[in-house]
Amino acid sequence: VSFRLAHNQPENHPIHESLTAFAEADKAGVKVEVFPNGTLGTEREVIELVQTGALDMAKVSAAALESFNDDFAILSLDNSKSIQTIYENSKEIGFVPITWYDSGQRSIYTVDKKVESPADMKGLKIRVQESQTSIAMIEAMGGSPTPMSYGEVYTGLQQGLIDGAENNETALTTGKHGEVAKAYTYTEHQYSPDILIVSTKAWAKLADEQKDALVKAAKE
Repeated sequence: VSFRLAHNQPENHPIHESLTAFAEADKAGVKVEVFPNGTLGTEREVIELVQTGALDMAKVSAAALESFNDDFAILSLDNSKSIQTIYENSKEIGFVPITWYDSGQRSIYTVDKKVESPADMKGLKIRVQESQTSIAMIEAMGGSPTPMSYGEVYTGLQQGLIDGAENNETALTTGKHGEVAKAYTYTEHQYSPDILIVSTKAWAKLADEQKDALVKAAKE
């Protein structure tokens, strides 16, 4: 069995390194080819492809999954054992989550302005993921949330379409947003993990031994 796995991070990102190790691990005959850098689409697009079975696997943010299943909003707020129930319920809408990745604390960064209070956020267009929780959070902090795919953020900052964004530090380093955004404020306002999902259709093709091997390799 051969699976294609998509994600939106560059090849020097820690999660890509993890997914590469996952692809190389023994998975009872399941081969995985990893496509980084958003080459197969934005997070929303790859989730939709996974739902239809056109794509086998994807690593996406829990916040992005919230648009497909409201239950995933809890992952933007709390990482409890209840997520196992959410994982099971997701099969009905086209995908099976098999593990999650620490994606750090999310903080605010802008082109050149420190953001140390809600007053500093006033009037700033801040890129957020397509998540109602994220949108509501930036509004509550005083900013103007602007949903946008990760791959568009660099250009958006460069061209002044947005004033800033919110993410962990790797967005500035491996994601190179630090080339155009010079102020990073440790608001640490949200913890939203990344999730590795498998198409329900692709999952159904696997023997139990292969399913177990896939989950084991992903967790390792």
